Amino acid sequence: MTHRQLYTILAFAGAIVWWQAAWIGWVISEHDRLQDALAHRAQIEVLMTDRIETVNKKAPAERIARAILDASDRHRIDPLLVLSVIETESHYEPQAVGLAGERGLMQITRSTAKVLELPWEDAFYIEQNIEAGSKYLAQHLRNNGHAGIARYNGGSRAYAEQVLARYQHFCQTLNVRSLDKVCKESRQSQVSSPTSGQSTVWEKMSKNKFSWTPGEVR
Repeated sequence: MTHRQLYTILAFAGAIVWWQAAWIGWVISEHDRLQDALAHRAQIEVLMTDRIETVNKKAPAERIARAILDASDRHRIDPLLVLSVIETESHYEPQAVGLAGERGLMQITRSTAKVLELPWEDAFYIEQNIEAGSKYLAQHLRNNGHAGIARYNGGSRAYAEQVLARYQHFCQTLNVRSLDKVCKESRQSQVSSPTSGQSTVWEKMSKNKFSWTPGEVR
């Protein structure tokens, strides 16, 4: 065996060792990231469950919280925003009926249900209602930014302010890793009236896309 051949073999062996070490390091890093993400998800679920039980003691809190997380993962939308919309719309009452006949937790209208291909008779079911409402809300956010919150309820600015005030409160309550940078900013300020001359929650969150990546920890 020549020196060149020996050198080639040693270099090849060294590359294999380096690759194995890098791969093991990546596996460990991914494992830690996944553990952090699962722990963070569990904290969010606890927060949501506690909030639902506080507002509506008769509501199936754990089932609603899990449905919110699942729908948020599928449509990449912040689960705390979905929670805020549900509290504003129905106060966590699965059988809620609006003045115009809207149904369920996220107050789905008949026309929206038709567009989303949700059978009208299924609009009261928790999982189907939250799935449809989250999809509809995510579409508005992608197309209209934070103004999509208002469009979810016919363009009402007052409605959007209510949703965002709740969202800000939930972000402040979740004093661990924030789901969105705006949560960190919101801890430094209080919700103010649109007529107070100060920035409203609407304005503070104007650049927030309320995005959510499954398993992401920010």
